[in-house]
Amino acid sequence: VEPLIARLKHWDENVRQAVARLLGDIKDARAIDPLSAALKDNWWDVRSAAAEALRQIGDPRTVKSLIAALSDEDGGVRRLAAKALVSLFHNASLSEKIKQEILACRSRITSPHTDEMDRFDGCDMHTDKGIGVEFPL
Repeated sequence: VEPLIARLKHWDENVRQAVARLLGDIKDARAIDPLSAALKDNWWDVRSAAAEALRQIGDPRTVKSLIAALSDEDGGVRRLAAKALVSLFHNASLSEKIKQEILACRSRITSPHTDEMDRFDGCDMHTDKGIGVEFPL
């Protein structure tokens, strides 16, 4: 895992993206901080891969980074961050405090967006049902 983590700083964005995907497949908690840092990469595809990898790892320590990624300039990154947060919300062992942090940004997870993603995915992210969760009212 450590050699892969080091590659998250590689000069080639394709390498960084592939490494983020691999770290998500491995699901090692040592990758949480480096993947959270990768959510600020210059390339949207690296940020997307990092968000998906954090979803796969499923650790509550990723919540703050994922919430920050809800403000990403790229709709795909925002969408993957939202999916990761919803996935964490469903985690039975998640503390009530963390669930409340996720619920506090519910409107950012389900709210409409005004970018090119509308044309690609039909914008099913606007509702709780669209993101696969029925948040409590």
